[in-house]
Amino acid sequence: MRTPTWKRPLLLFTMLAIAAGAVGAVPRRMQSQGGPVRIGVGGKVLLENDRVKVVEGGIAAGEAAGVHRHNLATVVVVLEGATIKETLPTGGTATFDRKPGDVIWRDAGLQHDEFNLGRTRLRVIAVQLK
Repeated sequence: MRTPTWKRPLLLFTMLAIAAGAVGAVPRRMQSQGGPVRIGVGGKVLLENDRVKVVEGGIAAGEAAGVHRHNLATVVVVLEGATIKETLPTGGTATFDRKPGDVIWRDAGLQHDEFNLGRTRLRVIAVQLK
C-alpha cells in the first residue's frame, strides 16, 4: 500500500529522526561584513541529541528570516508552502515556490536570507545533522 502524499513529509521526518537517534538552540549572533548574522534559525526544538537537532520553524507572509548561517548540514521538509526569495551574501537572488512535501538540502556553512513573498506562512521541519 502506498503512503498518501500528505503523510510523506511526516514519514521522512520520522525516519530521519529514528535513524539519527532522536534534536533548538537559541540563535546566537556574530558580526560579519554586513552586520549581525544569526547562527541557525530560531524555532521550536522538537528533538535534540548528540547526532541531530530537529526544529519546527517558519516565516510569516511578508516577513524575512533574517541573514543566518547553517553551521550544520540540514534537511528541510516543507509542511506548509509559500513563495520564498533567497538572497546570498554575494547579492544573488532566487525565488522558489515551496510546496508541502518538498525536501531541501542545505550544506553546512550556507549563509543567506529568506523572504516570504507569499500570502501564506512557510512552515518547515529542519533536521540538522551534527
